[in-house]
Amino acid sequence: CWYLMQSTWGAGNLTDEKLFQRQLDTYYFFPRPNEMIYHHLPENDKWQLLRIPIQMKQYLQMPKINPIYFQLDLNLISPYNQAFIDLLPRKSYALVLIRAPSDVQLMASLKLHEKDIEGGHQVEFDTKRQLYRCYFAPNTIGKYKITIFGKRDNTDEVKYSAAVELILDVQQKIKNPISYPKTWAKFFDLNLNIISPKNTHLINVHNGMTHAEILIQTPDDVELLGHLVYVDNGEKIKGGHEVFYDRHKKLWRCRFAPNTDGTFNAQISAKKKSDSGSYTSVVSFKIDAKDIPTPPLSYPETWPKFFDLNLNIISPKNTHLINVHNGITHAEILIQTLDDVELLGRLVHVDNGEKIKGGDEVFYDRHKKLWRCRFAPSADGIFDAQILAKKKSDSGSYTSVVSFKIVAKNIPTTPLSYPKTWQIFYDLDLKIEAPKNRAAVIWPNNTSYSEIRMSAPDNVILSCALEYNGRKERDCTLKQFDHNKQQWQLLFAPQHTGHHKLTIFAKRQSDDAGTSSNSAVQFDLNVTKLQQKIKFPTLFEQFSTKKCQIYEPINGVLKSGTIVPIKCYIPGAKDIRLQVDSKWVETNEYEDPILKTEVTVGSKDVTIYAKYGQDTTYNGLIKYSVE
Repeated sequence: CWYLMQSTWGAGNLTDEKLFQRQLDTYYFFPRPNEMIYHHLPENDKWQLLRIPIQMKQYLQMPKINPIYFQLDLNLISPYNQAFIDLLPRKSYALVLIRAPSDVQLMASLKLHEKDIEGGHQVEFDTKRQLYRCYFAPNTIGKYKITIFGKRDNTDEVKYSAAVELILDVQQKIKNPISYPKTWAKFFDLNLNIISPKNTHLINVHNGMTHAEILIQTPDDVELLGHLVYVDNGEKIKGGHEVFYDRHKKLWRCRFAPNTDGTFNAQISAKKKSDSGSYTSVVSFKIDAKDIPTPPLSYPETWPKFFDLNLNIISPKNTHLINVHNGITHAEILIQTLDDVELLGRLVHVDNGEKIKGGDEVFYDRHKKLWRCRFAPSADGIFDAQILAKKKSDSGSYTSVVSFKIVAKNIPTTPLSYPKTWQIFYDLDLKIEAPKNRAAVIWPNNTSYSEIRMSAPDNVILSCALEYNGRKERDCTLKQFDHNKQQWQLLFAPQHTGHHKLTIFAKRQSDDAGTSSNSAVQFDLNVTKLQQKIKFPTLFEQFSTKKCQIYEPINGVLKSGTIVPIKCYIPGAKDIRLQVDSKWVETNEYEDPILKTEVTVGSKDVTIYAKYGQDTTYNGLIKYSVE
């Protein structure tokens, strides 16, 4: 009984570079004759050990099959036992069919004169027939080398090995040459379909064109992602892609905008929506860019919700980058939305991921019917201006929709910052008079209270609250209308050092009596030193609705037995009366609108009352306590 053995099975072999490498290859120790014949033809037919020996002519027609072919249990269906393959009739490509076990992966290459033909092949698994379809598209006349590689592992740790080599001899000019984008197995596993461009791996963006667009159909449960990569250095181009689902056309639009002349890879990744894992590469096109406009088109980063909610960026157009340079204080992004959508913003420092407090102001401009999203960098550097959105009817949280990059240079020493605002602030046309352009009120060390001044339409009433450690402080705020300046004066008297929140509320005078005011704007206040604490007098509702004002005393706690001057602005009253310790005190010193009098303080309280119009009773305006 005879067995075959290659004499160098334990020595090694020559590499592609014709260098000897030592390597033990047990395959060549007693290989099967019907396998050995593909790469060894003995001079004497009997040493083929085949039942029917083959001749040299037949041997030269056989494909070159390497040992890995048999180790992977591959089966070349077409061409059957032939080294040469032709283009399909009336087609610009050839087709190789190979059956392989389910745990085997294949890839291929097409070469002319030992040079890879870019876009020259595509390998896909036919799930119906359970075999690999390997397409090869030559681009000119010549004798091409086809190599099919295989491996039995889905990880990158195991390398592909050449299993089959075939020859594609093209002797006539190809009328309509095609090429294939680079694809991965996941492309076919997810049933993706390229709508445009067809039959090419190369997209030209020339002569003032700004971008390329790839259209892909997917099943409903698949989502895509994109990246544009510069081939020369592997740099991922920021703002170089926009990938979204067009629900009207029921396909994905994948747009790629080169930022300079050169060659780029437009890479598309995919995953099932239900998968918690990361996206996987599925297809890649080559982009050749020439004469790209300056500045080039770029895309802000977008999320699927941006397109689901039909958002539209009005300004800035065609860029992902906003420069805030040389004394400019902020950037503004204008976005149109449907009526049932609301937006939110945040500014994040790229270097450390810090959210910039007071760095954003986002509101709906009802006059222009769009959202104004303003972002104020706190220092020089690079920032992400992030915009989130949700439907007003949704009870859930806001979702990221779009993000721009801001490059800040030469930001003013005292940077602009925004107090926290609510939409009613803009709907009621409120205006902050002081402090200007600041999210925080500066604490004056030489006084007992801080001040905010605001303008509002005549039919709007303001009120305020002081919060410390999450708790509202009683009798520590005073709101009144300053008739000389036609502004609301809002005073805050902290009782502690540390961080406080100052909130201003607003409502229309025409609102029902039971309607509460809504939060309009909120400032921060850091109290560093308290020289003397005070509390304000208690103010009744008519004090605000009649737009009264206290000139003196501001301190709400009076000293018993003292004579205190009182001066107030009380417009339109029919009569004014005072109570001291619940006893009426006559005063004839009210001359509309000024009350100017003196009172001897008792032991409990001092209250100022007013009677208006046809009223028969007096209503409280101001109440002082006594110590």
